Amino acid sequence: LFKYAGVHYCDARWIRLEHLLSIKNNGVIKLGKNNLTIPDINKFLHHWMNSEYDLFDCMTIDIVKGATVDLNVLFRGITVLIGSLA
Repeated sequence: LFKYAGVHYCDARWIRLEHLLSIKNNGVIKLGKNNLTIPDINKFLHHWMNSEYDLFDCMTIDIVKGATVDLNVLFRGITVLIGSLA
C-alpha cells in the first residue's frame, strides 16, 4: 500500500486511518479525494509525532474545497504556535 518511494492516489476514498498508521519510510505521499475525517487526521498526526520511525519525507492530504476545518479538532492535544500573516 505505502511500500513505495512515492505514492499518489488521485482517488483515495478507500484509504482509512488504519492504512495511514501502517506508513513507514516513504518518500512523497499524496492523497487526493478521500473520506478521512478531521479526527482521523488528528489521530494520524499524534501517531506521526510519537513514531520512532521516519514515516515520510512529504505528505499531502486533500480536503474538500470550501470545507471548514475546525483547527481545534485537527490539532487537539498538540501544541501549536500561532503567528500572524501580517
